[in-house]
Amino acid sequence: MPSWRLFVLGVLSSVGLCVAAGAADRPISAAKLVLALKGNKAKLIFTSKDAGFLFPAIGSFDDPISGSPGGAYIHLFSPAEGEAVLYAPNSPGKPGWKQKDGKRDVQKFVNPDAPDAFSAVRSLVFQEGRNIKLTARATGLPLALPQGSVGIRIETGFSRNCALFAAPMIRTDVAGRFEAKDALASTLADCGDGSLLGGPPTTTTTTLPGGCALVPDFTCGGDCPAGATCAPAPDFASCRCVDATQPCGDTWPLCGGQCPAGTECREESPLPFGTCGCFPTGVPACGGTVGICGGACPPGEACATVFDLPVLGGNPRCQCGDPRECGSGGVTCPPGFGCAAIPGMPGSIFCAPIPCSGGSGYPTCNGGCGTGTTCTPLAVSGTTLCYCAPSP
Repeated sequence: MPSWRLFVLGVLSSVGLCVAAGAADRPISAAKLVLALKGNKAKLIFTSKDAGFLFPAIGSFDDPISGSPGGAYIHLFSPAEGEAVLYAPNSPGKPGWKQKDGKRDVQKFVNPDAPDAFSAVRSLVFQEGRNIKLTARATGLPLALPQGSVGIRIETGFSRNCALFAAPMIRTDVAGRFEAKDALASTLADCGDGSLLGGPPTTTTTTLPGGCALVPDFTCGGDCPAGATCAPAPDFASCRCVDATQPCGDTWPLCGGQCPAGTECREESPLPFGTCGCFPTGVPACGGTVGICGGACPPGEACATVFDLPVLGGNPRCQCGDPRECGSGGVTCPPGFGCAAIPGMPGSIFCAPIPCSGGSGYPTCNGGCGTGTTCTPLAVSGTTLCYCAPSP
């Protein structure tokens, strides 16, 4: 069985889900969206009172603290200025996440000092069966132009809640400010990038008898044209036929498309937000442990430690990227440091200390680190955590 099928089945069985096609995406109605920029101060406000949104259940794969990849990603889509991403890290506490297990469960992220090295998100609240509320001190978009429309997608684990604010919902759309109200869930068919940019639905589920589609065990099955394979779509909520002649970057999560001679199509980034890349044939791909990265990358890229969650304090991993110095558009940093960024703050890419792996945390700081570095206490935004510092 292909590895991607084993992964999907493992995720479903581990959290006890009974998921139908499309369950990963939930277009929702939304009361308000405000994006504003004045001088160097920005704000983002989003509110939805749609009781049917996908709540990130405590202890589930979607749990912002214990789930995978953890935290919450907020994507904004503008046909005028592209896509921006903000992140609420997976750390518990203050700043961080708090959970309430009650008649209506609550997941709440708070960072009073935003924007800072922890996050640009100031508050994100999921109240089960009631609402989602978000405030941030950055938008990630330049807001130099009228937007035309703005789509928003909030991701926790494999669950994606989304809304699209377009005419006639827009109240203000000028340089420096976008304000809209009363988005309808019926505006969207899915939470794909194309849909949130105001385009057609991006799902590719086939429902014709014998066609490529989800089958009862939540894998993909059915017929495809000769030379093509029935595989999951990137949203994992539908299936599509992937032909071996397609460019490698268009085939994820199957990663079986065309590459130049001497290279092969392999996964470049881990699930659930992966990509496919062309790697030298037969050479192990970029990988390793904290601070010790090695292996092959696509031509012109280097294997380095970066923050999978693009904010100081996120989980580091080995990733291929531009070989230039971090901060100059690349990923290269000194020993004990990884390339990180503060979401929504242009020019914030910098070399940040790598969090220790494992261990019991502060004040013990006995986690693992790479060669030449030691797990050491470090104060960040009023909180002391354990990071890998160069050994004395």
